[in-house]
Amino acid sequence: MARVLHTLLLFLVRLALKIRVWGYWSLIYGYCALCTTAALLKLCWNIVLRPTTTFQWGTRETPPACLNDTSLGTHCYVRIKESGLRFHYVAAGERGKPLMLFLHGFPEFWFSWRYQLREFKSEFRVVAIDMRGYGESDLPLSTESYHLDYLVTDVKDIVEYLGKKCVSAIFI
Repeated sequence: MARVLHTLLLFLVRLALKIRVWGYWSLIYGYCALCTTAALLKLCWNIVLRPTTTFQWGTRETPPACLNDTSLGTHCYVRIKESGLRFHYVAAGERGKPLMLFLHGFPEFWFSWRYQLREFKSEFRVVAIDMRGYGESDLPLSTESYHLDYLVTDVKDIVEYLGKKCVSAIFI
């Protein structure tokens, strides 16, 4: 009798756990379905009201004000002789201090480092670079130009252009 009662309790506990897990995931997927439905209804409403402008690509006449914030540093350009590409970078801090270089990954650009630029410019010469093909830096001719060897050469050439032989820290 005790064994049957134990088996029955174990079955009920397992069933309760399965119902609980099923209920949890039902709430998650239900919420996702609700948000998707709301987004699709909004899209359909925009298509009905403004059919020609809903999917139209717009270009800005002037960049946003935050990109021209002078507290972040000075916008500069350098043309690398080996690749022929022009690179954009933002530099802050005194020139005699150790260099701290900020490199971004896909799909970022120099603005990703805005908080670090403000924080470290008192102790370092901080430079945030737009890597090739990003932000205001030139776009290379082919996708083969994004191999790691070319990217390392770009960084080496920019560091030499900045008048340094070594870098105190590189953040990637």
